[in-house]
Amino acid sequence: MGAKYGKGDRMRLYSSILLASLNEDEDCYEAIVLTNGALKNRQLDELLFNLKDHIIYYKPSNYKLGKYEPDVIFSPKVIVQVKTFFLCLNQASAVGLNIINDNFGVSIRFPKIIKLRDDRRVNQITTSEKIIKIYKSQECIKGNETTDGY
Repeated sequence: MGAKYGKGDRMRLYSSILLASLNEDEDCYEAIVLTNGALKNRQLDELLFNLKDHIIYYKPSNYKLGKYEPDVIFSPKVIVQVKTFFLCLNQASAVGLNIINDNFGVSIRFPKIIKLRDDRRVNQITTSEKIIKIYKSQECIKGNETTDGY
């Protein structure tokens, strides 16, 4: 859903991306984590190159950014599969904000982008409701839970 510019050698390049889930109840996208997804610079550049044609110059009303402040916002087009060590509470995340704990949402801990999901449409990404359910059960600790977001 967005990206941040880097510092130093990556000053004019994106260094991290903001991933989101779909809140079906509110028909909106909710920011879950800002990450480089454990990608090498070349892989991150390739992923973000795919997003360059999807830059939008305003925050859509159906985007909940939480406390994240991306430098660039994208339309929901590129879907990635993410593996996580576990889910945690985070003050910046918009997913499940104030549902489990006041002023905290659910976030992905140690996210690793596995691959682009060309076979999925944006309305098929992991829902915020499922992420909250996974957090509550911590199925992801078993090491076999993945989520799709853009």
